[in-house]
Amino acid sequence: MDDDFFVATQIDEHRSLCISSISKKTFAEVGAEFFPSDHGYFICEHDNRQPASGLAVLAKVASLEAAYRLVDLWQSISGPLRADQPSQ
Repeated sequence: MDDDFFVATQIDEHRSLCISSISKKTFAEVGAEFFPSDHGYFICEHDNRQPASGLAVLAKVASLEAAYRLVDLWQSISGPLRADQPSQ
């Protein structure tokens, strides 16, 4: 992979789903961990209510198409953000 890739989409007022070709550091109960960046794409959730970077690595997939398909699936499960929807 020659070029770094990053794209994000908002899923509610606090969270975004991101697709990245760059290895990410994820928050955890005890500490943080880097995931290896050999070929593939990372799907991460960014939550602005979390400490530090607020990133959680959800999955690593082999292709960009697979990453987009998973993001579409997760968005369809979470449903659209509505004005009358309470904050979580």
